[in-house]
Amino acid sequence: MMYKIKTMSKDEFIINENEFKQVANANGRIFLKSCNSILNTSMIESIQPEEQNKKENIGYLHDGEKVIKVFDRWVDFRNKEVRIDPDYYPEIAKDKVLTEQEYLKIKHLPKEERLKIVMNDKELKC
Repeated sequence: MMYKIKTMSKDEFIINENEFKQVANANGRIFLKSCNSILNTSMIESIQPEEQNKKENIGYLHDGEKVIKVFDRWVDFRNKEVRIDPDYYPEIAKDKVLTEQEYLKIKHLPKEERLKIVMNDKELKC
């Protein structure tokens, strides 16, 4: 599982499970290898599992297209004027886009298989 650290200065870091345990038990400065950064633990505002970051409304469709939710409508991440068609992307109709980690885990599968996984409510463990 991946975790997102938010600092008092609004910086964000994505860390792995081992680093999360290291940060949870640390006091003072700590080196985060995955971020190549030193973090003062007293500056941490919050640490959340990556799954909770779905609230940010950025995700991936079964074909790998990156999307963002703007005013309750899913649009193309690169061009916010392009709305995503729920008839072509049924996961949009169910509001079930993948996180980056979920997509990377299944991207090697054919598109049809990825769509089945997304639509069958199977939880992807990263």
